[in-house]
Order: sequence, then structure tokens, then C-alpha cells
Amino acid sequence: MTRDSQVIVVGAGISGLATAYALVRKGCRVLVLEQAPRVGGCIRSERTPEGYLIEHGPNSLLNLNPEVDQLCREVGLDGDRVDQQSASRRRYLVKGRTLVPVPSRPYQFPLTSLWSPWGKIRALAEPFIPPAPSGRDESVAAFVRRRLGTEMLDYAVEPFVAGLFAGDPEQLSMASTFPQLLALERTYGSLVGGLIRSRWGRRSRAPIRVFSFRGGVGQLPSALSRALGDRVRTGVRVNAIRHESRDGTPRLAVEAEVCGAAQTLVADRLVVATPADVAARLLHTLSPLLADQLEQIPYAPVGLVHLGFARSACARLPNGSGCLVPKREGLPILGSLWSSNVYPDRAPEGRVLLTNYVGGVRDSDVLKWTDDELVALVVDALRPLIGLTGRPEFVRVVRHPRAIPQYLLGHAARVERLDQFLKPLPGVHLIGNYLRGVSVRDCLTQGMLLAGRVAETLPIGEDGLTSPLSPRGRPVASSAQ
Repeated sequence: MTRDSQVIVVGAGISGLATAYALVRKGCRVLVLEQAPRVGGCIRSERTPEGYLIEHGPNSLLNLNPEVDQLCREVGLDGDRVDQQSASRRRYLVKGRTLVPVPSRPYQFPLTSLWSPWGKIRALAEPFIPPAPSGRDESVAAFVRRRLGTEMLDYAVEPFVAGLFAGDPEQLSMASTFPQLLALERTYGSLVGGLIRSRWGRRSRAPIRVFSFRGGVGQLPSALSRALGDRVRTGVRVNAIRHESRDGTPRLAVEAEVCGAAQTLVADRLVVATPADVAARLLHTLSPLLADQLEQIPYAPVGLVHLGFARSACARLPNGSGCLVPKREGLPILGSLWSSNVYPDRAPEGRVLLTNYVGGVRDSDVLKWTDDELVALVVDALRPLIGLTGRPEFVRVVRHPRAIPQYLLGHAARVERLDQFLKPLPGVHLIGNYLRGVSVRDCLTQGMLLAGRVAETLPIGEDGLTSPLSPRGRPVASSAQ
């Protein structure tokens, strides 16, 4: 048994790759172990033989944090960035089985049919609503009802939460799901006033953009993996993690399996960058209490139903980015992203690509349906909305039984308990979208922050790592095909 590296990262999803990349930039010796034959986790982009570019996971990134722009430059993706087409920035909600544009300018608010006159008056009263006492964990639904009223919950926030988090605002924690909005209330006493002041202060910064890459979001984990080189090993199953002490120094032993051959790897620090249930399995021996908390974090299932049509088959498809479907409408979809409107080259000439989302907490059993049943369900829902005729020319169904972690009421307290249970485990760290943000942007930022904390505890030297794994370990596969 040898001291193979300073840090072993288990999991080559976006959180693990971002953490490993930032550690290497700080001079640490790093090894990344991934059980799957490819990196990126649920982030995967695929160019199909029919000429469609589909996403198996997230469709876009947001450069809200400057670290995202910097990372794209460092890994050589600046030239491949593709911004959302300006003509597609209009978004829609479904009301009365009709697409209604979401107001994007203040003067459009009084004219929209999304909310009744009373609903609009109630929302405009928001600056006069006193803040709630701090210290209690309030649900997203309770927060919105209190500040904006029930109509804004039903025909604005609920469909947004279902589309973004696949969740139920009655169950999700406001403090954990939308901490920035909660901070506006606590700082300024009002969402409206806080947004105006924060936007005014942001005028000097770079504009916020929704973007992807020419080959899709999957180019990002692929680029990170290329930058890490042979520090990343795929096809490696981690079976167990244990502490050991040599010369009085605590170290971490990782029992791994490569092509059926068992190997033991040793590191000074360990970053577990897997989903919560996998982390629970790996860490159960070290801390049953920690594992129990991880196992209790729920995930929502999500299905993506990609449909390709001739443009002439979508008689009323607007030039927007897509629509969200409120629960009150009773339709079997969470929303529809009109991918070929958002970015160029997502569909062949004369064709459109519609990416439709089903499942979530709203309909957690829908993934049990067959592909044909799901396609029929989605097509029937779209027909009256966009004047859809005929059958799709292209179909691809992607299923994620455990897609998005749910930040339920009490989530912040659970994260604090996880931190407490980690304290007796020297050198063990957790990272993932089940902790402090579910978006790709959050994962990148949290990975960089964790890398900084880990690096501070290590002697930094030149990264001269050579892989201790057998050359039979599978090569990294590109997630952008």
C-alpha cells in the first residue's frame, strides 16, 4: 500500500470535476475515480444520426457568477460558447390551455391575462407587506402567498419551481431553494425594492447571459476532463472507504475495483462527489449517522421527451424559448423547451426540436410508462398549445429516476448536521448538488470553494501525479457526441 495522491475525488460529475480542477490549479496532486465509462454524470450532449443535438441533462448555463466565465476561458471553451438567440427570450405560461407570454417589462404587467385585476393589485402591494420574523424555515409557497398572493403562486412561482426543481413549493424550503430572494426581504424589507436596488448596483458588471456551447453543455465536463488528463480514471468502482494511520498520520484508504481487479489507493484527503445515496453507501462504515442523513435526502424523477418535427407541423409555435405548465392546468407535462429556437444548429434545416419535461414530484410515477406512452402523452398535450399536427419524425426519451435533489423544509439544518458528522472524520469532504445549490453554476462555484478549503490544509507542491491504476482502466469518454 502506497501514498498515491494528496486528494482522491470519488465521482466525475460536474461537482467532482470542478473540485479536482481547482485543486490541481492550486498545485495539489489529485486522482479522480468514476465508475461510469464516461464523465459528466447526467450532463451529456448527443448529436444524433438524424442531425439533432439533444441534451440528456441541463440545457444551459448562466454566467451569474464570474467564476463560470473564468473557468470557460481557462479550459478553452470561450470560442465554442453560444448565447441564447435574442429572438427566443420571450417565455410563456399555459393558462386555459393557451400560451400566454410572461411579462418581461413593467408596462406589460397591467395588460397580461395571467392574473386577475385583484391578483395584480395584491402583487403590487408587496412593498407594503412587513417581513416575517427570522429564525423559522418557511416553505416557498408560504413565502409567496404572504408577499405576493395566491395567484402569483399558482401562475408564476409554482410552474417555475416545477420546471426548475421538479419540486412542490409547498414542501421546499425558501431559505435553501431561493436564499437570494429571502435575503432581499431581510435586507430591504421588500422583494421589489431589493430587486431594484440590486439591479442598479449590478449595472457596471458584465451582462447576465444564458449560454451553451456548439456541442452542447456536455462540452464542459469533457473540457475539464481533458484539462485533468490522466488524473481522471473511468470504469473504477469504489467499494469501501476506511481510515488508517501510518506513522501517527491519519490517511484514507479507498478500496477500488478496476476491470475486476481489486486495488487499494491511499490519500491524505478524500472528496466524495457522488449523489447522496451513493455517498451514504460509501461512508456508512465510517459514520452510520452521516450515512443516515444522506439517505434521507429525496430526489425527484424527471423524464425528457425529445421530439423532432417538420417546422410546418407546428403551426402556432412562437419564437420563444418555451413554456411552463402550472399544476392547475392539469396537463401531464412540466414544461416544454423549444430547443431549436434557443440555440442554432439544434435541429436540421426546416425542423424543430422540442424538449419536453415530465414527472417531478407532481407526477412521480410517470417514468414507469413506456416510451410510446410517454410520447403519446406529450404529443397530445402539445397539440392545442402550438397547433401540432402529425407524428414526430424524431423521438428520444431520457429517464432520470433520481434527477434533482429536493431541498425540503429543514434542509439547512440537515446540511448543518452533515457538517457536524463530518468533523470526526478527518480528511473527508462532501460535494454535490444535494447540498447548497442544484444548478451547474452552483456546482462549479461550490467545487471551487471546497478546493480552496482543502488546499489550505495541504502542503502544496508541483503536481507530478502518475496514475497508480492499472493501464487497463478505461479511457475517459467524451460526453459531447
